[in-house]
Amino acid sequence: MTRSTTNLPVSLAIVLGLTLAGCSAAESDPASEAPVELLDGEYAVTFSGQAPSMFGTRTKVVDDLPPKLCLASYDDAGKIAKLARTYYGYSESCPHSGKERVGNRVSGEVACATDPERAPGGRIGIAYTGSLTVDSVRLDGKILQEFPISTMSQEDQQMIEQGKAELEKVSIVVEAKRIGDCATKSW
Repeated sequence: MTRSTTNLPVSLAIVLGLTLAGCSAAESDPASEAPVELLDGEYAVTFSGQAPSMFGTRTKVVDDLPPKLCLASYDDAGKIAKLARTYYGYSESCPHSGKERVGNRVSGEVACATDPERAPGGRIGIAYTGSLTVDSVRLDGKILQEFPISTMSQEDQQMIEQGKAELEKVSIVVEAKRIGDCATKSW
């Protein structure tokens, strides 16, 4: 008994198409998900960044930041603010502004005023977007710079714009995963 091979390409195409469709399922957009509340607890936190350089993209993990953080007794906005302040390195004196949450997508910024003598009226900080689940958070930060360049010389303006363009390529990622209840010692 011989089998017809005329339908073989069609069968292969169907199987291959179904296989690839299963493998390439797109991740859901956090903004379209039903909002969840981030659980109180102790979170293991990783902090990393990528910056383009003349030698290619480099990744650096900062070792001197606390590996764990207790996120409790706050609403979700307060937990995100604490995480952003701690890992992006801004004190309570620098304003944090969270944008309106959409589904499970979060965004905001932490920024301080620039030196009033050298760059009056400017701000520098981190603008972030991210997402959360009941037991994890990811924030993707970009350096935020606002300088009143109209008061600077043409040469200084060019240098500021070049530096700003390079810094905007820097990616700063904070990821936190719940590992249990808060220990008595908080970081």
